[in-house]
Amino acid sequence: IEEESKHTKWTDEEVAALIDYLHTNCSEQTNTGNFQQVTYAKAAESICKLHRSGKIKDSKNVLIKW
Repeated sequence: IEEESKHTKWTDEEVAALIDYLHTNCSEQTNTGNFQQVTYAKAAESICKLHRSGKIKDSKNVLIKW
């Protein structure tokens, strides 16, 4: 598998929307400072309308973004 195909590409618009979603829903953080899986799933759902090409982001992509 080529290195390029291992990584999900994010547009600036998707990243900004993801940050905005997580910031808006920061009260859903757990005691460890992370979010629950359901929050990552909802975040992925909230940015799906911004998808232009490549793999559609899912909760796993959101979880491992940074």
